[in-house]
Formats: sequence, structure tokens, C-alpha cells
Amino acid sequence: MKLKLLVVYAFAALFIRPVTIEVTDKDDKGKAMIRDESLSSICFGGDKCLVTGNKSGFLDLWDIGSRKRVAHEQVAKLPITLLQSVGSNKYVSFIVGGSEIDTFELDSKRCRQIVIYDSNPIEYRLTSDCKQCVSIHRDGSLRLYDIVAGKETATVHPLFISPNASLGSLSLSCDNKLVAVTVNGGALKKDPQVVVYQLPMLVRMSDYSVSAQSAASVEFHTTEPEILAMPAGQKAVRLINVYDGDAESKTIELPERLLRLKFAPSGNALVVSCLEGCVTVIRKGMPRDLVQFSDPPYMMRALSVNPGNNLLALLVCDKTPEVFLYDLENMKPYNGAGK
Repeated sequence: MKLKLLVVYAFAALFIRPVTIEVTDKDDKGKAMIRDESLSSICFGGDKCLVTGNKSGFLDLWDIGSRKRVAHEQVAKLPITLLQSVGSNKYVSFIVGGSEIDTFELDSKRCRQIVIYDSNPIEYRLTSDCKQCVSIHRDGSLRLYDIVAGKETATVHPLFISPNASLGSLSLSCDNKLVAVTVNGGALKKDPQVVVYQLPMLVRMSDYSVSAQSAASVEFHTTEPEILAMPAGQKAVRLINVYDGDAESKTIELPERLLRLKFAPSGNALVVSCLEGCVTVIRKGMPRDLVQFSDPPYMMRALSVNPGNNLLALLVCDKTPEVFLYDLENMKPYNGAGK
């Protein structure tokens, strides 16, 4: 839903020209594409394919244009969480039952177990060649696992000393050389930290203090491996060059408290979900609100951007989990092909 506002500007004091500006109605959240009480995770498996996982171990494939389910595969008997697209969207990866990471080939529908951990992972990322997996765990460790060799090759343990500290988020650079993690409540420093490590030995490279109650999310740029997005206070996001430090840093104010960060695959947009239910899209340093969900009990559980960079999928939960789609080019709800 868009309103057209007429704004008048004077140019060189010689003439007046009307300019039309379109303003998105962010309260129009659209119609849910999927509503399922067992839904636990989502990710795109291509431009026109959305993959969902549920608490009963099923993966569902959905056609975006028709908004219909086209495949229903049971790949486990335990809950599926943290779905991610890997291998140029040929595969999806996910956690099964809290400690096992599997991959699923979308064309052949084949499932493969790649890692089993002795400590439940909080988050993980596969390298672009799917040969290594980096993960953070509830015991405070950061680990690198060689999938081909079938063993851990590097571990930072423990990452913190204080029993009140916790790891909150993880991101892997697009060149697979750096990993960033968030540490909340660490013993050495009072403020939450974003810590950057170099692969493959997990050598500590740099750390950044976050002036907020918690460092909720961190995200590397999808095409520029040196650019990292992180919280900057309660209601701001900071873009920094990890090799140049503060020499190249930019802070962008947000309407609400930051919850999750997600770069579009092309890197041309940064999607920010906020704690109070607002979703903001940042392009060229300029934030624009996309949609406003009601205050909690709505919870933002996951978000995903398709390879074409024009669609955003949100998994939100009030009483029942729901999936909403948004057109990022026109900044409005997406209700199917041509709508």
C-alpha cells in the first residue's frame, strides 16, 4: 500500500518543479504464505524456491510464484533448525536434534550427515566449497571442522571465562578467511564484544567493543570480505573495514533495537530486523522501514534473501509460526507471481 506525496522544490530560484515521492506503508505486513505450528526454520533454495524445516524432521520445498508446497521430505526424526543455503543454492544445510549438521541436495533429495558434535552448536557456517564448517557452541568454544578429513582442525576453548558470558552470533567472510563472533558478558571486558579470527588456525585478529546491552548479531558483507556489520549501541548498526579499523567506519541509526542482520547475496542491501518488530532495509547507507509487526509477543525467528536479491522471507511467531514474503525492489508484501 503506497501513498503518493507531492513535494515542491525550488531549483536555482528560477522555476518550481513537482517531485513525486512514494512512501511505503510499513504497517501493511501482507498475508502469510505459510502458517504451521511445527515450523522451525527457513531459507531460500533458489530464486523461486523456499525451503522450510519443522520440529518433526521434515523439509518442505515451496514454489514462490504459486505459493504452494512442491515437496515434503522426512530427513530426520528430530527437530530441524538453522537452515542455510550452500553450494550455489544446490544444497541446504541444517542442524538436527541440536548436535548434528546435515546437508540436503535439492535436486536429488539426498541427505548427508557431515558433522556430529559433543557440544550443541549455537550457530554454524559452511565454507563456500562445503569442505569446512565453523561453529560456536554452548560450552563457549569456537571450532573449525574439516568435513573431508572428518575431524576438528582448530578450536578456541574456552572463548570466555565468566560463567555469565555467552556467544550470540557468528559470521564467515565470503573468502572463507575470517570469522566473527559476538561475546556477551565476558570476564575481561564489561561491554559485549565482536571478535574476529583468522582461519584456518583461529588466530585472534581484532576485537571491538559494542556499547549495548548485548551484541545481538554480526554479519560479513557478501561480496567484500573486509566489510563487517555489527551493532553500534542500542539503535544503530556500524559498518567497519576489519583490516583498517576505525579508518573506514560508518554508523547508521535505526528506528528500534537491533536483533538480526542479513546482507543480500549481491551485498547491495542490508536487512535489519529489530527487537520491537520493525524490519529496515539499508541501501547506500540510507535506512528505509519495510514492515512493522506488532510489539511482542511477535518474535523474529529467521530471515532469508533469495539469490536474485529481490525477495525477503521472514519467519515470525506470535502463537503460530508464520512465513511472510516481501518484494525488496518495490518495498511491499509479495503475494505471488506478478503481485
